[in-house]
Amino acid sequence: MVGRKGRRFLSLPVVAVIALMGFVHYFTVYVFIEDWLSLGSSAGFYNALVFSFLALMSLASFFAAVLVDPGHVPASFVPDTEGSQGNGVRLKYCDRCCSYKPPRSHHCRVCRMCVLKMDHHCLWINNCVGYANYKPFVIFVLYASSSSIYSMVMFVCSTLQNDHKFIGRASLEYFHVSTIQFWLVLLPLP
Repeated sequence: MVGRKGRRFLSLPVVAVIALMGFVHYFTVYVFIEDWLSLGSSAGFYNALVFSFLALMSLASFFAAVLVDPGHVPASFVPDTEGSQGNGVRLKYCDRCCSYKPPRSHHCRVCRMCVLKMDHHCLWINNCVGYANYKPFVIFVLYASSSSIYSMVMFVCSTLQNDHKFIGRASLEYFHVSTIQFWLVLLPLP
């Protein structure tokens, strides 16, 4: 039986992100770096190592953003009514959760709970971005952007070096795959 956190991975967008990461990693290492520098050379090996590190860190921070609870308001939360009346803070009550909400917390219709410091509900991680998982989410965005830019640089360098080889049908197929890869790499850029 899959637990509540494990069910977050059963979402089509989450599976699509994992598949896209695998696709981009495969093409960057085994098509672009292999064709441009050869994985047998030290330059090719180190470029593949750097890109694989960025991709692995992106994947790890993605898993953390998916699995870490965003921080929900405990059912036992009772606001301090003495302190809140003196400084002009209005108490908020969530009709759906039947409890008081601290400032900057909001109810998520998808997660069906009040989330502390809720930023947004992210379709791609199938989770809210809130107080407890904001850091892994931002780290994921940074690593995903870094690995996307690195992959794009490998694509451009590989294509520019192999430009004179675009003669014949096999080269044309490589060009189409490269074009698709280029646009898929651009997709995750913010």
